[in-house]
Order: sequence, then structure tokens, then C-alpha cells
Amino acid sequence: MLKNRIVIIDAQKDFTEPGFAYWKKHRALNQIHTVVQKLNLLLKQTQPGQVILVYSTYLPNQFGPGFSTCIPGTEGHQSSLKDIGLLRQFEKTGHSCFSSKGFSEQLQQEQVDHLLLCGFLAEYCVKATALDALSRGFRVTLCPDLLGSADDKQQIKEQALAAMTQKGAMIHCPGS
Repeated sequence: MLKNRIVIIDAQKDFTEPGFAYWKKHRALNQIHTVVQKLNLLLKQTQPGQVILVYSTYLPNQFGPGFSTCIPGTEGHQSSLKDIGLLRQFEKTGHSCFSSKGFSEQLQQEQVDHLLLCGFLAEYCVKATALDALSRGFRVTLCPDLLGSADDKQQIKEQALAAMTQKGAMIHCPGS
């Protein structure tokens, strides 16, 4: 029997919290803050086995001089979510969750065929993961309320959602 999994991408302080890497480029993170709250609520309502947490581990200056994010051992690398201890967690080194060999192997082992993607940033890592998943034959569902981008990136987020749905992703939010 094939299965669904909720995949939460990059819920790390460097992407979600004031004072950290992403905030230094995009000062208004109200939409991201709202998504973090909704993801914490979703975690309270979901069995841990249904959720996979994927986090980024990058090199200093990987995305250009002077911009380092999600560096192991830094506070920015830590999760913004509460109560994640029981979740399966995978590290990725590229935008797509499929850059994590363990993530791909886990999906295959569990015979997962459908992913509900949540997290950050909609226009980068979520989009890359969605397109990779679709190209590998997964069904992909996106809930815009659970996808974060800086307040000044909402138009780009909408463009990313359009690109993902054009390739076959579905839009649906749990409980709606």
C-alpha cells in the first residue's frame, strides 16, 4: 500500500527568525512567522511517523560572498519548530530534499507516493523539491498557508506556486 508523508523543509532559524541570515536581506518576515505557528499546530495534530523534517546544511558563503546560512554548529542551523524530537530528520546540502540520499531512501523504503510539502522558502527549496518529486513520479500537494517566504517575496512565491502547479503539483490545505 502506498503512503502519504508531510515533508517540512528548512524550518531553521536562519530562514525564519529576526536577526538571522534571511532577515538581514528581507526585514519583514510576518508571513514566515505565521507559517511557523501553523506548522507547530500541524505537528500537534499529526502523528510523528507521518512527518519528515528536512533541514539544510550549507557551507560558509555557499550562496555568495558575505551570505552564510544554515552552517552546522550555529544557532541559525537550529529548528524554529517545537517538539521535533520524534520526527524523522534528514540533512540536505542542496535546495532539493532529494539532495539527501537518506530522504530518498526513506521514501522508497516506506513506499511513499504522495508528498505534502511545507516549509521554507517557497521560491527555492520547496520549488526545487516539488519539481524533483514530480519528475520522480511522486504526487505533490502544496498548501500555500504552510509555505513561507519573506513579505517582500510574496509575488515570487505566487510565481513559484504557479510553476509547480503547471508541472503537476496540486494545491490543497489540510482541513479545507
